[in-house]
Amino acid sequence: MRVLVCCTGGLGEAVAILPTLEALTDGLDDPVITVLCAPRLAGFIATSIPGVRPIAITPETLGGLGRALRVPALVKQIGPVDVALVAPCQGRAVSMLARRVSPKVVGFACGTLAEQRDLHVVLPYQEDRPVPDVLCDFARLLLEWPTMPLQRVAPLRQSLDPFAVDLFALEAGDDAGDWQEDGYDGASADSYGVIHSGAGSLLQRWGELSFHDLAGRLTALYGFPWRLVDEGDYDLVDLTALLAGAHGFVGCHSGPLQLAAAQGVPWVAVAGPTPAAWDPPWRDVPGEVLRRGLECQPCGRVGQALSPCLHDAVCLAALSVEDVVQSVTRVIPLPRQLAAQ
Repeated sequence: MRVLVCCTGGLGEAVAILPTLEALTDGLDDPVITVLCAPRLAGFIATSIPGVRPIAITPETLGGLGRALRVPALVKQIGPVDVALVAPCQGRAVSMLARRVSPKVVGFACGTLAEQRDLHVVLPYQEDRPVPDVLCDFARLLLEWPTMPLQRVAPLRQSLDPFAVDLFALEAGDDAGDWQEDGYDGASADSYGVIHSGAGSLLQRWGELSFHDLAGRLTALYGFPWRLVDEGDYDLVDLTALLAGAHGFVGCHSGPLQLAAAQGVPWVAVAGPTPAAWDPPWRDVPGEVLRRGLECQPCGRVGQALSPCLHDAVCLAALSVEDVVQSVTRVIPLPRQLAAQ
């Protein structure tokens, strides 16, 4: 079967679609799976799910003055497919492209009515379900496996160690070995934690200064470094390896959070306006979401731009560094806690 998957969002959406791609690859007879994605994600998807063919596009590809030339070339590159799957809120240009290459376009009952009119099959969209599980409805439909469980996929699982630590170029401080003397057998001399302060929207960001203070607190508590990283400083293969080798991860709702959790890294999410559907859903991975649960949360629907905040981002301002430290220590025991066991 020839399948086109349209998933042109950011890193978080790419991680969320991986279980669907793996299920289709394993479950279909002679699958030929093409994925429309952002240019930065093409190599990540191809390496995470071998056999999938990524095609990189940008918003300019489907619009602008050169559209009349670019779109026919893209249609030819994709080739005819048996079914096209359109992830939520891709925009009508994407769904119209899907109709040009496939007699059957499947999508979700969200986004604009114009987008939905381009769909031949409209799947229900439940905003209280985790995004990766919602996307797996594609595979459940094509494979006729209605009770198929959501399975975690570890991206780049064959190229992780010891590459991650080398990327960090870690330098042990004077106190870096203290946790070993305390009997902390849950880590090694190369242990490190990762803190990522970025997010897709300014409204989702807790604040660089708060994360900087957090890094110092956690480094002092655990005896190994917790480093602030910027997703934009790494290509995605390097970032994946870096996160996979981490002893823990802290960040806002962002692509690196999803990527760390998908690889089994214990995590803490500092959550503000984004819906709970973006909380990592993997029950076999230790994690905790810090969310005040205010009446104004969330600020928007999954896959859509956040509404302007009318409350001075109180949902994030109400979370202190001490709140996050306590959450991290609940997820990852301190050295002295393990030594006492």
